[in-house]
Amino acid sequence: MAFSTETLLVLRVILPSYFIAFLGYLLGRSTDHNRKLLSDLIYHVFSPCLIFSSLSKRVFNAGEFLALGMSAATLIAVMIPVVWAFKRWAGIPGRGVYLSTVFMSTGSISLPITLLLYGNEGLAKSVEFHLVNVFLLYSLGTWLVSGRAGFLHLLRIPTVPAAGLGILVATAPAMGPAALQGAFGLLLRGVEIVAYGAIPLMILGFGSALAVARPEHFRKGLGGAALRIVGGPLVAFALVALVRWAGWFPVDRAKDVLTFLDYRTTEAVIVLNAAMPGPIMSYMLALKFNAQPEEAAAHLALGAAGGILTVPVVLHLIHQFIF
Repeated sequence: MAFSTETLLVLRVILPSYFIAFLGYLLGRSTDHNRKLLSDLIYHVFSPCLIFSSLSKRVFNAGEFLALGMSAATLIAVMIPVVWAFKRWAGIPGRGVYLSTVFMSTGSISLPITLLLYGNEGLAKSVEFHLVNVFLLYSLGTWLVSGRAGFLHLLRIPTVPAAGLGILVATAPAMGPAALQGAFGLLLRGVEIVAYGAIPLMILGFGSALAVARPEHFRKGLGGAALRIVGGPLVAFALVALVRWAGWFPVDRAKDVLTFLDYRTTEAVIVLNAAMPGPIMSYMLALKFNAQPEEAAAHLALGAAGGILTVPVVLHLIHQFIF
């Protein structure tokens, strides 16, 4: 019964995304639209607005943010050499496989699930994990897929200054006359409206790419998709076990669950996000830097389909071994 409930929960969250992707697929079949222009718009306009809007409205708990941020960074760091070894073993050329295997779709799927299962506290933790994952995707991920290194290049990635400005707005006290604050509030509202379009546009672009993907793209993406949705949660469970063993999360299963509920929720958020398939934006970055975008789209489609089976299993294991 628990397993079927978790499966229905996952379906309820991801089916709207499947519908939008299907519309993108129909668009890709019926028109010859400019996919590169769409990726540039998302990269330079919509994604920076999304990052800024998300960060500027957050209240930061430094200790919690550090713990979740370090967890996200550790999961990503561990997966990079794993994917490098898999890439060499499978003979996969190019750099596109890194983004859709190393990074996680921590937004549109995991956020609704954490809200429904763990309430507002779980949602807040998942948002903090998501922000670190997205920041690393746009900075480290852009370097991985483009091969361009250097601090100056990092600053030229539009989402990096957007993240800095978002944190500044979130932490700085309100200053200036009321009229100026009102005008600034209208500006923030405009940025927020643009941000609303980022995720639907990403999913539409991803769906349109599936219209030109060939069977060999799906065959090449199968191993990477499995590595993302199976290897990711295994690494996360190992990380949770290591943190408990080191005493950083003082969780004692012999005591009442409410005693350490906050730590248990943090662990659940880490494992759940690690079980997510690759992020839609990884396709957009692969398209922008010409890094096998059709293979990236096929990889993401396989991961999203497989996640219908694996995410409920991970949720069941979370309830068994964490709560």
